[in-house]
Amino acid sequence: MHIEKAKVEIIHNDFVPPSEHLKAARTESEKVTGNPDISQKANASIIEAQIKVKEGDIKGATAELNKALALYKSL
Repeated sequence: MHIEKAKVEIIHNDFVPPSEHLKAARTESEKVTGNPDISQKANASIIEAQIKVKEGDIKGATAELNKALALYKSL
């Protein structure tokens, strides 16, 4: 849920709320059970998205969030 909300905020160039949603997504990602390799890769994508948001890279951040969502859905 936080990943989807962050994507919407990023697309609208509103970088403060996505940071909060990304922080929440990282916290929640630690609670995800299933394949630990997939969970770790998804969490890494969220971290990378945070970095890209700070750099102002909207497309890159969105791509990383899409990657994280795909990984979580594969669990």
